[in-house]
Amino acid sequence: MEISKFRDNVKVYNYDVRDFIKKIIVPDKEKLFINFDPPYVKKGKALYTNFFEKDDHQCLSELIQMELAEASWIITYDDCILIREIYKGLNIESFSLKYCAGQKREGKELLIKNYGIN
Repeated sequence: MEISKFRDNVKVYNYDVRDFIKKIIVPDKEKLFINFDPPYVKKGKALYTNFFEKDDHQCLSELIQMELAEASWIITYDDCILIREIYKGLNIESFSLKYCAGQKREGKELLIKNYGIN
């Protein structure tokens, strides 16, 4: 299915994730599909002005899993032990991705989702 068919239904927000979940998502959570793309764990400090510490990643996981159990969501992350641990029990898929910003390289990422659990 082509995503362009849904372009009129796509909204982009620039909120802190906690505010976004409580103010925007929670009222309509059963009707939504949400894509979270938090800062990477391993290279967070080098890539982002507002990077996450370990506790931030843990809090995000808890918030999403508690507040959005009825919603459909995915999260993309770099593949690391911390993320595999805090999202244990959910559907976690690993995939390779080619990066070309700065230097060309291939990395492993995770796609985590709360539906289709095997």
